[in-house]
Amino acid sequence: MVAARTLTVTAHWDEQARQWWAHNDEIPLTTEAETFDALVERVLAIAPEIMELNGVAAPGEAMTIEVTAVRSHEVSLPAA
Repeated sequence: MVAARTLTVTAHWDEQARQWWAHNDEIPLTTEAETFDALVERVLAIAPEIMELNGVAAPGEAMTIEVTAVRSHEVSLPAA
């Protein structure tokens, strides 16, 4: 049995827009949603069709989609 290929989709928090956005250049996929859970649902809903249209996976091939999150915040230290 051949192990399923894993594709990593990276999710980022956009503080200004107050929403998550995700991308993967291999599929290629870019999408957004208001919550991380909604973003994961969106990715899982659209990724199979995008992979098929772009010849990323063969029909019937099993793929693992890993959604990783990056959320950065700037903090200020108190003055000495």
